[in-house]
Order: sequence, then C-alpha cells, then structure tokens
Amino acid sequence: MGTKEYYLSQIPRYDVLSDKDVFAAQKSFNLEVHTKDEVLLTAGQTCRLLYFNCQGLVYSFQNDDDRKVLWYEFEDSFFTDITSFCKQKPSNTNIAVLEDDTILLSITFDTLNSLYRKNHKWAFWGTQFQQEEFVKLTNHYENLRIKDASERYNQLIKTYPEILQRVSLGKIASYLGISQVSLSRIRAGTQKKSVF
Repeated sequence: MGTKEYYLSQIPRYDVLSDKDVFAAQKSFNLEVHTKDEVLLTAGQTCRLLYFNCQGLVYSFQNDDDRKVLWYEFEDSFFTDITSFCKQKPSNTNIAVLEDDTILLSITFDTLNSLYRKNHKWAFWGTQFQQEEFVKLTNHYENLRIKDASERYNQLIKTYPEILQRVSLGKIASYLGISQVSLSRIRAGTQKKSVF
C-alpha cells in the first residue's frame, strides 16, 4: 500500500493546485482501507465525507428490494452523495465497497470548507470539482434518456473495459436498468458482431 502523500499526489488538480498546495492539505485527508460489502453511507444518513478512490471499486445503490445500482466509481476519481454532502441533508442512497482492499482518501465536509476558506486555490479547485461532477451527472442522465440498453452497455464497456472482470453481471444489469437475461442477449449480440 502506498502512503497518504503518494495517493494525494494522484488527485485531479484541474490545473489549479501546485505540489505545495496539495502538501499543505495533507493533514486534512485520512487514508482508509475498506473490505468488500462495507457500507460507507446508508440512506437516511447525512453524507459528511468526500472520498477519492485510490484503489478498488465502490458503488451507490437504492434502498429497495432490488438494490438498484446507480453508479460505480473506479480508481482515480472522487465520489460522494453530492446532494447530501453539499446540502448536509440525509441521503436517499447508499454507498458501499465492491472489492477487498479498497483504498480511499477522505475529507470531511467541515474540513474541506475550512480548507476552502484558508486557501483560495483549494476554493477554486472546489468550484472545478463541482463543475466536473455536474458534467458527469448530466452525461449519465442523458445516456439514460437518449441511449437504449445496448448503447449504454457498449458505452460502459468502452469507458471501463475491466468492469466485466470486476463486477457481477447482475450488478451491471441493475446499473443499465435491465434484467440479467436482457444483458445476456445484448452481450451475445455484441459477441456475434465482433466475430465477423
């Protein structure tokens, strides 16, 4: 496992933060190791942490019988329940770890806001981060509205080619909003096309 300093050096800087800025924030972040199925946030709780995924895989799901998967976050990305975190109101979703030895950096809402007040570059970084999250969410919802399940599957595989080795087909089907049988048909059609 790497050090906190190493993982902090990997965070997106959005052309704003210098090495000095990142180093100055080192004490503000915690380094955590989590196991598969560990819950980071439960629906009804207020999300108080922003995470950076250093290694491993996490996902968000609804609190219903099907545990509908809402999103996945792979390495080198920030994640949180953005609405709950920014508004400091109870979450409607859950966030859990999907792989053993998942390594995360975390920073609390209060600590992050204190960092924003103390360092204008971190404050500008926060603006850039929120813009990136907005674009990511917009793209996700547009894909759900505009693309059919086959197109969404192909986009998912293109964006995260390793997902088939790391996530069960049931969870992938849930994320795509289709049954596992439909996913099998899509995959069979995709494999037939790639043979020719």
